[in-house]
Amino acid sequence: MVRSEGVADVVVVGSGAAGLTAALTAADVGLSVVVVEKADLIGGTTAWSGGMPWVPLNKHQRELGIDDSRAEVMQYLDGLLEGREPSRELVDAFVDHAAEALDFVESRTPLRMSTLSAYPDYYGDRPGAKLAGRSVEPEPREYRELLGDWFELVRESPLMPHVTREEMTSGADLVELSRQRGEKGVRTMGGALVSALLAGVLERGVQVRTATAARRLLTEGDRVVGLVAEHAGQELRMHARLGVVLACGGFEGDPDLVRAYLGVADALALSPAGNVGDGLRMGLVLGAAVGNMSSAVTRPCVWDGVSMLDGQPLPMMSNLRHDPACIIVNRHGRRFVNEGISYMDMGKALKAFDPRQAEYPDAGAVYMVFDQSARDRTRLGDLMPGAPTPHWVTQAETIEDLARAIGMPCDVLASEVARYNGFADSGEDSDFGRGTVWFEGLSAGGPTPQRNMSRIERAPFYATRLRYGIFGTIGGLLTNGHGQVLRPKGELIEGLYAVGNVAAGALGQTYPGGGSSLGPNITFGYLAGQRLASDALAPGAMAADIEIGE
Repeated sequence: MVRSEGVADVVVVGSGAAGLTAALTAADVGLSVVVVEKADLIGGTTAWSGGMPWVPLNKHQRELGIDDSRAEVMQYLDGLLEGREPSRELVDAFVDHAAEALDFVESRTPLRMSTLSAYPDYYGDRPGAKLAGRSVEPEPREYRELLGDWFELVRESPLMPHVTREEMTSGADLVELSRQRGEKGVRTMGGALVSALLAGVLERGVQVRTATAARRLLTEGDRVVGLVAEHAGQELRMHARLGVVLACGGFEGDPDLVRAYLGVADALALSPAGNVGDGLRMGLVLGAAVGNMSSAVTRPCVWDGVSMLDGQPLPMMSNLRHDPACIIVNRHGRRFVNEGISYMDMGKALKAFDPRQAEYPDAGAVYMVFDQSARDRTRLGDLMPGAPTPHWVTQAETIEDLARAIGMPCDVLASEVARYNGFADSGEDSDFGRGTVWFEGLSAGGPTPQRNMSRIERAPFYATRLRYGIFGTIGGLLTNGHGQVLRPKGELIEGLYAVGNVAAGALGQTYPGGGSSLGPNITFGYLAGQRLASDALAPGAMAADIEIGE
């Protein structure tokens, strides 16, 4: 039995930053909006994130006296994109409206952002880059009283503490600070962003329905006019006068789609369970075009083989690879990459193909190899200074014994460690340029070989597997600059919008700074909401009820 749930102007599928921003923008002009969220909790991938969007030309830059210009932003982006973006229209729309979108969200919600004093673009030595200002983060705020019963429905991140990025460099006792804030209902990072957006949409009368999964789109002719959702085993028909906004995340939680589009067989999702390509499939059924399908926000991670959450592995995001006494080797025992490159670029390196051997040597059994000095500096899960070595870390007294324990050629691994030690002594990594890539010195004003390399020589020696993690896919339904979904020849699928990770990422396969998916997600949520609002003002747009077909 299908039960009718009435008519709204707009139905939004998904409750991350993109979906909530679209709902906020549409509701701000008086449109009736319903948000449906498949999970029991609100926030999607945004709630697990650092909540730090990359927003060039934002007002907080100016408040700190940081000069920026559109010409510099485009110079920086064009140098990274090299013409590989899915659409120039999307790049222009993001650059021209990102700051405007952020201003709107801050003016309509309790959200207050601030610029990190020393958080540069990820390629800070490239023309047009800025050494601070484009990445902004939510200021801490208490949301329990503000949201009331809704507070408990906002997803909490198992990956991020209740502190800010700025505080992470302050030397404060972050464990105690995070604990105190958790008890008081103070949220930071992605939790703060979601909480603020939720407060904004609730204030404007938006209906937010959790545990309600979108199943298929409803059409009348070539136009999308609603959707069928499922709640508690019952199908619900939800009519949308103006449009349906798909904002239900990527497909990193579906191994078959990851294998098909990313070509990775053993990836681990770093997002909440449920991002399995629902919106992508709904769009494809209607003949939508797609773009950027081989791209994802990747993050090398470690998994202890035991920890699970909601039926999927719960990995740890590791910065151990940045330690100067740590190298990464493939299944042949060979170094293959500068260990300190950005997390996004590391994902690309792990997919490299060797045409000489006709293989992917850096996929599968990739290990971080490090010594006692690196272990003493590492805090990762239950791998803590002075604590027993956990089961997911292999320990040995010699490099040769370590190689045998992890199934690698002893002579090869020993040779690689010796070669790296020589580079540390000479101050030059002639193989992969350790200490020369900007990201290695992100918080230190740039890299140096002396700071980024040291000898791996203090026993015992350790190894743990480095895995291919995906925070979110950024390939999906192709849209125009208003978030409207396109067909392969450029025609609109009327009434259908896609924003967030369900849509083709505006910035293609590059990731210019912290929050380079979250910034566009907020921006295109805002632009989609604006387009829906303008459609509502068109003559006769809301004059008659729509008769629904399937």
